[in-house]
Amino acid sequence: MRKTYLALGALILSGLSHPAAAQLPPELLGGDSGGDPSKGLHSEPFYKGAEGFWVQMRKPANDGLRCSVNFITTNGLFAIHGPWDAEMAKKGVGMIWFDGKDIPKVAQTAATKITVRSKDPTQIYPAIHTTLGQTATNGIFILIVDMNALLAEKNESDDIAVDFGGKQVFSTQPIRLQEAYRRLGECTAAKPAG
Repeated sequence: MRKTYLALGALILSGLSHPAAAQLPPELLGGDSGGDPSKGLHSEPFYKGAEGFWVQMRKPANDGLRCSVNFITTNGLFAIHGPWDAEMAKKGVGMIWFDGKDIPKVAQTAATKITVRSKDPTQIYPAIHTTLGQTATNGIFILIVDMNALLAEKNESDDIAVDFGGKQVFSTQPIRLQEAYRRLGECTAAKPAG
């Protein structure tokens, strides 16, 4: 995972200056699909245990966009998202989300830096810090990542923690991560029908 993130420093910084990062679309932030069923997502649980559970999300007619794998616990969500739209797919980028009760809520989306600890050495990464919706009680950190590198490397980490402002604000133990990588890779490899 360290190689993936290190290779992405410039990509992440350019992604943070991208208009999509400056103002994330409402659909990405869990907004209303406007009643259009084609904008809805299909969910498929693939593991449930005492540690948490994994859910794969994708468009009902999978075209390789809007695929994600989400590890959900009582303390938060660790999610790996493939490309959201054709522009992200062309650039080969996706996102890693850290959503936890101890991540501070923010009034406005902003660029920041977080420390990520796992089996790899501790690293500081640029991230997007945002809050979903008006009633949310916590914030979310989003890393922009190179999907090809992430899926090729398939780092196995049984413990991931995020520090912000000098304290730990997120921690998870995403078991069965290899299955999540495999499912995400298969989903993002799908092509539009026709």
